[in-house]
Amino acid sequence: MEWHNEYYCSNVIWHCLQMLMADPRIGPSHVCLFLSLLVLSGPDNREFPVYKDRILKMTRLSAATFHRGIYHLQRCGYLCYSPSFDPKKANKVMLNF
Repeated sequence: MEWHNEYYCSNVIWHCLQMLMADPRIGPSHVCLFLSLLVLSGPDNREFPVYKDRILKMTRLSAATFHRGIYHLQRCGYLCYSPSFDPKKANKVMLNF
């Protein structure tokens, strides 16, 4: 999926950064993880498939940091995460912003 245009993309990213920066529970690895998921989500905010290996390459986070960050973002209400528990199947993510 492609973003509608640069203006829309920059507004969405700016809104998400403002939201994350206002939350004292969120650190740099959370921001990196959330923004990489935002890029993969496309313009519509629907559930989308995510492969852990792809996110790890994009963010350069360790697997432990990925898991800790994704569950923390979920507990904070920034996303809904449904793990597949199968490395060959995609996990499902829906962003809440």
